[in-house]
Amino acid sequence: MKQILDCPTARFQNQEHYDFYTEIDELIISQTPEKLGIPREYNRFKGLLADELKALNFVRKSIYSDPLTDAMAKCRSTVLGMERHIDSYQNYYDPTAKEAAARIMILWKANKGVKSKVSKTRDGAIKKVLQEFSGNYASDVDKINLGGWVNALQTNFDACTNLGNNRYTEIKNKTPLRMETVKVQVDEAFDAIKIRINALIVVNGETLYADFVGEINQRIKTYTDNLSIRKASRKKGTKNETKTDETEDK
Repeated sequence: MKQILDCPTARFQNQEHYDFYTEIDELIISQTPEKLGIPREYNRFKGLLADELKALNFVRKSIYSDPLTDAMAKCRSTVLGMERHIDSYQNYYDPTAKEAAARIMILWKANKGVKSKVSKTRDGAIKKVLQEFSGNYASDVDKINLGGWVNALQTNFDACTNLGNNRYTEIKNKTPLRMETVKVQVDEAFDAIKIRINALIVVNGETLYADFVGEINQRIKTYTDNLSIRKASRKKGTKNETKTDETEDK
């Protein structure tokens, strides 16, 4: 009597696990859950398989991490360039510009957090100096030709802020589902299908289920064979490495 075989799905890699059950799902759809007598079990399986896809697509690293790191580096470079520019005008030949640079440097030193690696400290300090540069210190900015640097800092700081906000939104929208948990749930849902169909075969005979069970068992064999081949390859690799090490020691 044909029965659905056991399958070591718990040992499958994440993508392999999802691919296997996607093929099983296609087989069930082709026969229809109603014909197989598993509509209730299938509904749970289908929902959990959808969850597995979400968990599989979960990406731990933010797509904004690298761009944000680059933007922050650019912002810091601008800050350091501004500081050198301001400092250079403290020795300027024009006393008016020299005095303006001295006043701006006092502001700059009072907001030394612009060079901090702590985002909250840095961001607050940058916002403060940008506000002052466009307000109380606007005339001094003009006197030492700092306007280009101010515009560059504003542009680079805005880029950091926007990327940071995008990353927060991305994190908020990420699924809480994780493969470790969902894989177990999908396995349990399929076990319920397997138990139901195997029981129906005992009660009703295998005629209605023969082709379906044969297709499933063929996939179980294929995936199990692949698992065995992978396991054997790992063992072979380990032995080869050991043998090489022993040879080199001699």
